[in-house]
Amino acid sequence: MHGKPSFSGYLTRFAPWIALGLFFWIPGIYFEYPSDPWEHLSRINHWSHCTFVNDHYAWTKFSYFLAYSLIGRISQSALQFKWLNAYYTACCLLLCWQYYLLARALGFGRSKAMTFVIIQAVMFGNSVFSFYRYYGIASTIFAQIGAIAAIRLAVRSKWTDRFLVKSNEGAERPEMFYARSALGRLSWLAAKLIALVGVIALDHLQGLAIAGIGVGAVLIQRVIAWRRSSLRWLVAGVLTLSFASAVWWPRNPALDAAYVPQGWLTHWFGFNLLISGSPAFERAADILGIFGAVNLVAGIWLLKRNHVVGWVTVAPILALMFPFLVIPFANMIAGSDPQYIITFQRLLLGIPCGLALVVVVADVLKLSKSTVWPADFKPFIATLHSNVSHGILCFSIFAVVSLPVGRPFFNRAFNVIGVVPKDLQMRNSVIALSKRTDEGEDLKNGRPLLTSYNLGFVAFALGARNIATPAGRTTGVDPTPAQRAGDLDDRVRQFVRTGEKAVLLIVDPTSVFTPGSVSALLSKHWLVHQVELEYAGMPEIFATTRQAGATKLLWKVEPCFIFLPTFVNDRPARALHSP
Repeated sequence: MHGKPSFSGYLTRFAPWIALGLFFWIPGIYFEYPSDPWEHLSRINHWSHCTFVNDHYAWTKFSYFLAYSLIGRISQSALQFKWLNAYYTACCLLLCWQYYLLARALGFGRSKAMTFVIIQAVMFGNSVFSFYRYYGIASTIFAQIGAIAAIRLAVRSKWTDRFLVKSNEGAERPEMFYARSALGRLSWLAAKLIALVGVIALDHLQGLAIAGIGVGAVLIQRVIAWRRSSLRWLVAGVLTLSFASAVWWPRNPALDAAYVPQGWLTHWFGFNLLISGSPAFERAADILGIFGAVNLVAGIWLLKRNHVVGWVTVAPILALMFPFLVIPFANMIAGSDPQYIITFQRLLLGIPCGLALVVVVADVLKLSKSTVWPADFKPFIATLHSNVSHGILCFSIFAVVSLPVGRPFFNRAFNVIGVVPKDLQMRNSVIALSKRTDEGEDLKNGRPLLTSYNLGFVAFALGARNIATPAGRTTGVDPTPAQRAGDLDDRVRQFVRTGEKAVLLIVDPTSVFTPGSVSALLSKHWLVHQVELEYAGMPEIFATTRQAGATKLLWKVEPCFIFLPTFVNDRPARALHSP
């Protein structure tokens, strides 16, 4: 009889989760400009300006309102960031918990399930970015939580098995009881799945596709386990549906005119995932990387014995290759914005990162333990098994340290634990905006703010709306730095001519002390010197503004109308207030 766990037992059970929480908490949210978390923060704070639900430009995504309910009313930006980091850590742990429950539902022990959780926490992501750090405050993470929960329900469900239930005494129960029991279980399962579908749909539609593919993979495995010959009928049905879809299904003109010639789709209208160099192959590689490719091979190996992990691992790849699934999916994308075809690879986020590999390694170790070895090898095998956990740990550390970060390896450990320099996080601008609020000026309804694209976008994300110059993320050379500086210069001259009071925020370009963004260099998602280019032309604008008639030059923080964006060698950056 098992007694109540001791203190050491509780510590052993909860210590990995505490360590995992610190693993997310210490590096914090990935706020490197112009990465997506800034947009997610903007969606959270935008709720403070909404009178009605549909006033929000992303009102269909529930998790942003949830985050606003928890931290959105905090007026101090610096304090809001601290609580936002706690919210982010909780979201990451919730997703890890769902992966842990999935592994347990598949029959993993605690240690093996935790091993999988840690592996996917480090390696799961897109391009060089960790899924957790990049999407930790987005609606995407809640959609992923719902999708994994739905797959776990399908794994745990026994409704595809025989409905015959035995009593504890071994006697068969009355036939009416079988029907009621089966109906009750089906009803309860349906209710839980409907609730999860609602949660996913209110966060991100890609989660519905991920859940659908995962649940479908579990059903296929169950059907084949029930009757092996059904595999032939399944293959015949898939081929027939694919042929019929390719020939008769109505297609958006973009499929034939753009997607096929550009290499996104094959001539039979599946995604071109098998040809190296095609754009579809390159986008899929952004999700998989070398580790994901090895995990995919392990999943294919598991298909030989109809293992459910094999089907869940391989199903997203197969779903993107069959026309009867791809054509309606591509039609939907082409109908909204043809350029969004690049987002198809997000369905590969449904592959549990490292799960198949953990199963295969565990099977190999189990086989080696049960194998009858010659007497000379027995001491070596015994030593190997007694130190296997240390060996796996050492090998994992070696892999994390030695694997390159960029394509095609995509070792995301760099992004998981990396701390972004403060200048690339725009952290001093956040502090400056907080100081502006401290000094009595309302961030949301204060005087018009004249500043660069990036600082305007940061202010917008923090809740400011009275921004008189273009404010937005720019990821590339369009508009060019000269155009950005010209936009600001034109607006400043207009305010000086009219005499309207405004806040002008000027930042010295030399305040960006980091040589360049490593993430930008490796991912190609934005320019290496993106932040520095945003500040181009600011000294000239400062000089022009003084010549144009601005009368008050301030070198320190003063109430209501001035704040400091950054410090260079303890000297405040220049700031100007028009009369």
